[in-house]
Amino acid sequence: MKLRFAILSLFTFILIGSSFVGGNGNLFIVPSNFPTPLYDFKSNPVTEDGFVLGRHLFYDPILSRDSSVACDNCHQPFA
Repeated sequence: MKLRFAILSLFTFILIGSSFVGGNGNLFIVPSNFPTPLYDFKSNPVTEDGFVLGRHLFYDPILSRDSSVACDNCHQPFA
């Protein structure tokens, strides 16, 4: 339990820290055939660090109840 808390805390600090990294903050380009997004990217911009963190969390089974199942076991990373 302490390990899980430590890992989640670390990811939280990485995520918060990555929001202060410089750049144009506009890494997501909406394709012309997509509808207008409802999500406000200006209040929580998508970053490369966020993508990397999301990928690690998606494939990491430690977030499951018994640390044996990752998100990719049920969800496809592509549509």
